[in-house]
Amino acid sequence: MINMTAKEFDEKFEYTDINDLMDEYEEITLDDLKKDLKNNTLNISLSQRLLKKLQEKANELNLTITDTAKVLLAKQLGVL
Repeated sequence: MINMTAKEFDEKFEYTDINDLMDEYEEITLDDLKKDLKNNTLNISLSQRLLKKLQEKANELNLTITDTAKVLLAKQLGVL
């Protein structure tokens, strides 16, 4: 594990150009996600509280819970 202060961390990345890193991620659409994941399955167990929040978000976006989870996961991973 690398020991560094928050200030050292900020300084390290403040002067680092991350544009080259960002180019390697291709933006994908919800339709792409559906195609990509059509033959793949991931089963997860969620707490009732998290499931409720996910359902609320799905309702807000007018999507299914599954599609909402895909979108949120893709955004978190930086591919959407």
